[in-house]
Amino acid sequence: MFRYEYDTTLGPTKPHSHLHVNAETPLVRDLRNIHFPAGRLSVEHLIFHLVTEFDVRCELPPEELVAFLAQSYASWQRTDQSRFP
Repeated sequence: MFRYEYDTTLGPTKPHSHLHVNAETPLVRDLRNIHFPAGRLSVEHLIFHLVTEFDVRCELPPEELVAFLAQSYASWQRTDQSRFP
């Protein structure tokens, strides 16, 4: 029904740790080809996933979106690390 994968090579839209669901639905394209992120996720990871895997439209061009998400994520990491060294 599903499989968990961990790939040490990071692709542009594929997280290292991800889940595949062997299913189909009329509302969503073939789920077998979608890389559902697994592990700890930030809001930035979720937004990137929705845009790259589900073709959710965004106001920013792809390059600007990735840069914005990377900057936001870096800021979150600094905050998170100060609480949990």
